[in-house]
Amino acid sequence: MPTGFEYVDAERAPDYASRMRQEVAAQPNPAHAGRDTPNYELIDEVPAVFNRVILYRSISLHSGLLGQSTLSPDPRTGRLTLNTIISPAQAR
Repeated sequence: MPTGFEYVDAERAPDYASRMRQEVAAQPNPAHAGRDTPNYELIDEVPAVFNRVILYRSISLHSGLLGQSTLSPDPRTGRLTLNTIISPAQAR
């Protein structure tokens, strides 16, 4: 039951939430989304590179392609992820 959405804004949110509830009910223990996940279409991929930053709109649907990797909890060798929202300054 794919939505065809690449992003979810306020207008799409009710429909998206309803469909996600249906999907979770049908598959209560889903894995992390990836290349072979049902109802998930990979439209782009950015390879992991040391010191790379990837920025995207906060309403974009996205998933890290973790595969079978085991991430280290050691900050010197593991993966650092920062989830934040950056908004433009309002003109005064």
